[in-house]
Amino acid sequence: MSEDNGAELKRAADGESAPEMCRHPSHRTVRLFCSYGPASVVRLSLEDRISATRIVVSPLRRIEGGWSFTMCGECLVEDGEANGNGSA
Repeated sequence: MSEDNGAELKRAADGESAPEMCRHPSHRTVRLFCSYGPASVVRLSLEDRISATRIVVSPLRRIEGGWSFTMCGECLVEDGEANGNGSA
């Protein structure tokens, strides 16, 4: 388990707030109704496979009955503009 995922699991177990989910209208939410381990594997596999397509994959967030994450192509553009890198 990576350090980021371990921190997310600890935050969820402690009842702390989850990271913000994407608010762009074009984002896609993936909901996985399973335990943390399999959800993390799915998220990390997907993130690894789409990293070259310029899509941002959010950290896992606890939902009722499982975990969710979002994917968004606009977040990367917005982040690049904020960092002075211009648009994608």
